[in-house]
Parts: sequence; structure tokens; C-alpha cells
Amino acid sequence: MQRRRGLLFLFPLLLSAFFLQSYLWISEKTEKQLERAEAINSWLESKEVESGSSRQDYLRKKQELLKIYEQEESYIREQAKSYERMTVECLDIIQSDGVTSVKIVWEDYPVEYQEGALTFSARSKDALEIAFYIRYLEETEVFEAVDYHGFYQKEEPESGEVYYLFQVTARLAGEEGKKS
Repeated sequence: MQRRRGLLFLFPLLLSAFFLQSYLWISEKTEKQLERAEAINSWLESKEVESGSSRQDYLRKKQELLKIYEQEESYIREQAKSYERMTVECLDIIQSDGVTSVKIVWEDYPVEYQEGALTFSARSKDALEIAFYIRYLEETEVFEAVDYHGFYQKEEPESGEVYYLFQVTARLAGEEGKKS
């Protein structure tokens, strides 16, 4: 019987502890929610809340920007398709390894590829090599037209070596190389 009384006494004590723990947990959650609500209210008060029309203007401008970005993306995708013709073979040919002493100038003048035409700068120690190099490019089946835009003499600052710098435009043969 005494055991039963002990259990009867223990049961309300456990029940009270459970309710007290639940009450503390709920009050803690309520405090956090109140703090969160106060933070949101202070943020709303500190910021100027846009009116409906200015919000619509804002969204309209964002939609216009999105259209512009989509057009740019489309243009970039079209450009990427034309780069498919720009192969390692093309780069090997313009480097003319062993055919002439002409070297592509990669550092200061990037190779550009646009609408089927490859534009790049090259250098040679001999002005006559330039003519041989242009003829070499014309004779390949990769390019349908090759133009160079004159040359000028330069001197290497460190070594004093004199060389000729010139720019070449080579239009790829085939569909990608034809003018639109």
C-alpha cells in the first residue's frame, strides 16, 4: 500500500514537471516570435515601403532588363555557334610552324573571331616573309580570302631586335566564312 501511495505522490509530481517544462518551452517560443515580429516591424518602419505603382514601375524596369539580357544571351549563343568552325587546325595553320618565320603575337594583340573572319597580329624579322606568309594562308583550303593591313617596323626594347608587325584578316571558307 505504501508503494501505491509513493506512486500516487510521484505521478502528480511528474505531471507537474511535464506541464512546467511545456510552459517554459512555449513561453520561450513566444518570446522568440515576439522578437522576430519586432524586428520585422522595425525593418518595415525603417525602410520606405514602396507604393503599388512604384512597385509596378520597378517590376516593369526589371522585365525590360530581363528582355535585354535574353537578347544578349541569344546573341552570345549565335556567336558560340560560329566559333565551332574555329578549330585547332585553323590555329595550327596561322601559326605556320616551320613554313615561315612569322609568329603570331598573342600577348598584346588577341586573336579575334567574328562572323566567320579571323583577325590577328603577327610579326616577322623579314618584310619579304610577310608576303610569303599571306600567300601560304591563301593557298590553304581553310580560308577563302586573306587580307593584311600593311606593316610597320618595331624594335624590341630589351634586345634591340628589329621586327615587322602586321595585322591579318582571314575569312574562313564555307558557310560560316561567307558574308551575311
